[in-house]
Amino acid sequence: MADYFIESGQQSAKKGNLEKAIASFQDAMKRDSEVDLDPKTEEKDSDPEIVAKRLAAASPFDQDE
Repeated sequence: MADYFIESGQQSAKKGNLEKAIASFQDAMKRDSEVDLDPKTEEKDSDPEIVAKRLAAASPFDQDE
């Protein structure tokens, strides 16, 4: 179940919606406190705000559109 919220958070972050991304990541952690919020990285990521900001910064999405 946490995977659904991780995917939702990643999509929101890539679209520039940090508030929604952070909320989704927090929901994932409520369901599994040991979840890795960004499984594509080597280290376990467990800070919703840091993960959301990193994904948003790496996204080619133009937030002004």
